[in-house]
Amino acid sequence: MKLYFSQRNQLALWLFFTTVLIAVPVQANPDYENVYYNIVDIPKNDVLNIRKEPDFRSSKIGQIPESEECVMVIDTANAPNKKKWYQVNYQDIIGWVNAHYLVLNPDCLENRSNSPPL
Repeated sequence: MKLYFSQRNQLALWLFFTTVLIAVPVQANPDYENVYYNIVDIPKNDVLNIRKEPDFRSSKIGQIPESEECVMVIDTANAPNKKKWYQVNYQDIIGWVNAHYLVLNPDCLENRSNSPPL
């Protein structure tokens, strides 16, 4: 297939912008800003794994104890298998956890907003 100069330029621009868009870090979703959840359905003395990507095969980058409350959720995503994942910020680790293991805790925001600033 022979491409004309303008078609090659269009292809080059498309490849450039596609590469740039893939490389841009994920921004927090404002709908999930300061939304807090508790951990559920994790056996006692076990942990919820934080993963690099919203996929159970993705590498583990952290852990959340089963008793943790008020975990900050900053974004959401659906995996190819239709499972819902939440992006969390836990002890300065930003990663993904399966949404099945989190339940909304509206009391966390109220308690945090009443805390004096550090």
